[in-house]
Amino acid sequence: MAKLLNTSATNYFLKEMIKGAADRIILISHFLKLNDRMKELLADKNRLKIDLRIVYGKSDFQPQ
Repeated sequence: MAKLLNTSATNYFLKEMIKGAADRIILISHFLKLNDRMKELLADKNRLKIDLRIVYGKSDFQPQ
């Protein structure tokens, strides 16, 4: 059965999936807005040479 998640639950499960990723991370979203903690987790995985791909349409995220 499908589960409906609110924003807090979605953030929690997304963080847990990122933490547990050992090979690759592929995020696909129509809209992307990452909080500071999510950015830190992704940066850590990037430093560990985990294959990281992000595909999005609109964003408040401004890559430097």
